[in-house]
Amino acid sequence: MPHYFYTRHRPIFSTLALLTALFSSLINTSCRRKAADSIDPVVQADTLAPKITNMAIPGIPPENIKIDQVKRQLIVTVPASLTSLVITGGIWVQMTSGTRLNRFRMPVPWLSLCDGTFSNNSFEPVLPGKDPYDYHTLEVTDGERTKSYRLQLKPPGEMYFDTPNRTYLMKSDGTGETFKNLRVANYMDTSKSAKIVYNNIFTGEETVFDVPPCTIEGYMFPSSSVRNMTPGYYAISILKSNGRKTARSLAMMLTPGKPNFEGFLHPLNEGFYASVKGNSLYDGSLAGLDLEGVRNKVQYKLKINEYSRNGASMTVELPRTIMTGTYNARLVYKDGTRSDPKRSYIHKTSIQPQVGSIQGVFLPDSYADVRLRKGGPYYFLPQPRSEIARSYGLWVVLRPLINETQTYRFPVLITSGYVYIPSPVQWKDFASFTIPETVPNDKYQLRLEYRDASGSWQIGEWLDWHFVVE
Repeated sequence: MPHYFYTRHRPIFSTLALLTALFSSLINTSCRRKAADSIDPVVQADTLAPKITNMAIPGIPPENIKIDQVKRQLIVTVPASLTSLVITGGIWVQMTSGTRLNRFRMPVPWLSLCDGTFSNNSFEPVLPGKDPYDYHTLEVTDGERTKSYRLQLKPPGEMYFDTPNRTYLMKSDGTGETFKNLRVANYMDTSKSAKIVYNNIFTGEETVFDVPPCTIEGYMFPSSSVRNMTPGYYAISILKSNGRKTARSLAMMLTPGKPNFEGFLHPLNEGFYASVKGNSLYDGSLAGLDLEGVRNKVQYKLKINEYSRNGASMTVELPRTIMTGTYNARLVYKDGTRSDPKRSYIHKTSIQPQVGSIQGVFLPDSYADVRLRKGGPYYFLPQPRSEIARSYGLWVVLRPLINETQTYRFPVLITSGYVYIPSPVQWKDFASFTIPETVPNDKYQLRLEYRDASGSWQIGEWLDWHFVVE
């Protein structure tokens, strides 16, 4: 006969199943409660007033305008066919009931796609930084709460050169083909600054120029000079400050052009190397540099000591026996021809005072007499400015041609504008001198002199022109 055993409690597996079901029920109830309490951020942002619900911009298709209620952005995709960067036809904004715009009236009169800013004045837009209000935004309020929606400009596609894929043939002197009508499509976005990058394929050397920040029709027109670049084969690209880059590069072959002489970088001092500035000054491109005294006709033929790699400068050594004075400098080409003359001045030292330009006074190449009137003042910018600014005074000295033992000396007025050049600068901000009435009417030579910070006198050279005081 079989035997059966019974206990006072349920089997243990039945108890565990009951506890598991109860715990699961509690978890599901808690999750349902949390799900009921939480709201999707997009739904929540869209339901809370005040808010902008729609926007219409003349020239922009409705499908190009999106509103992100979570990030509070007015996202505008700028079509490539747009013909103006300034929209003045009125920007209409739809808002929730009881909501109004802060700062702007409706419709918002003016929108700049260049700066990404709104304004009440279509002729004098208020730019960022001039006012505490951020004109990149439209601010709405219902009297209790305020929201700011920021304008975000987007291109309709990737940025690319809208030109045939070919190699441009250019010369370092600016001749040959140019980039005058080079266009870049889909350029417009929130970032308005960009650079044009020339990358030398063989050396890896990069030359970078700024490009115009604002354009029309979704294009820009970089017109960078290729002067002061090393000849070679280049890949050209556009790089914006936000990291966007043209989808492909253009190709350019740069060859040496005709050397051009622009003058000397620094005052010329006897016995020193002189730096010549210009373009296309490449190694082996020149035979030398000639100096010829304008008044004394003394000639010097200078050898070129060193060229810069990019052709922007070279150095020549001035002989220690060279005479001070005014010279015409000319580049000598390989075929024996010479460039147009550039007036240059030879001094003994770099701290000698130099007159420079005088307001209303033309110093002719022919060295005809120059007339000065008494009672001035004459404004001018003497050099070296840093030395004169901390000196104990600067003077003008006149010496009659008929009596070189007689001199007339009078002070130069140094203003704070001469020491700290303002912007914008005007003639009245420079130094000035006035010829006293006591100076006899006569024909003179003129020079400057000053007492430097150490107490020593620095004496300038007599100018080659003759000055008639009357």
